[in-house]
Amino acid sequence: MDIRTLTPTCAGSPQIMPEALPAIKTAGHTSIIDNRPGRDIPPKLLISVVRGVAQEPKLTFFANPLQ
Repeated sequence: MDIRTLTPTCAGSPQIMPEALPAIKTAGHTSIIDNRPGRDIPPKLLISVVRGVAQEPKLTFFANPLQ
């Protein structure tokens, strides 16, 4: 995972896969923002799926689907 620090409290990365969420939490991050569009994405990257996976490592999940 290529996580880039943008400010002391904000980082960005290319597409996050659901299986990477526990490692993101372990790295000290507390929230994720999903900017994927709501269409034309694989089923495992749907907002509802990623939101569900984010619950287990207790990451706060925000959906902001860009069109």
